[in-house]
Amino acid sequence: MKSFVVGLGAGFAIGALVAPLSGSDTRQKLVTDIGKLGGLTREQVDRLRGEPKKVLRRAKQRANSLAEQVTDAAADAMEQVREAAQSLASKAGVGPLVLLNTASRDKLLSIYGIGPVLADKIIAGRPYAAVRDIVTRGIIPESILNEVSRSAKSA
Repeated sequence: MKSFVVGLGAGFAIGALVAPLSGSDTRQKLVTDIGKLGGLTREQVDRLRGEPKKVLRRAKQRANSLAEQVTDAAADAMEQVREAAQSLASKAGVGPLVLLNTASRDKLLSIYGIGPVLADKIIAGRPYAAVRDIVTRGIIPESILNEVSRSAKSA
């Protein structure tokens, strides 16, 4: 861009020396041409000012898209880990404890007797060191613990 402006200036200077117009006409033409050049320069500067905004907007969109992908992948991985832990626990006979400590809200809601309020209380009270902790802390009654145990065995 700088070379262009220097070359343009040199061209004007040479043109002024060999111009067939009179001095006042040449000066008037130079003023007009310089005004046009200034307008073009302003247009270029305005266009270049908008470029960082466009680049930044595109970068933000890409970052948001990537963040969504990472969040989705993490949620999927967490669900797979939760399911694998529950499966292993039920095979090892420690199902109810793992279920209480890892089950998603939806999984808890699928157990007979557990509604939204109890599911939220169970999740808020985590982690549990023993299955009986949930009853001794007064989070759920014994009858619901029996349902959790049945659900863990059938999983």
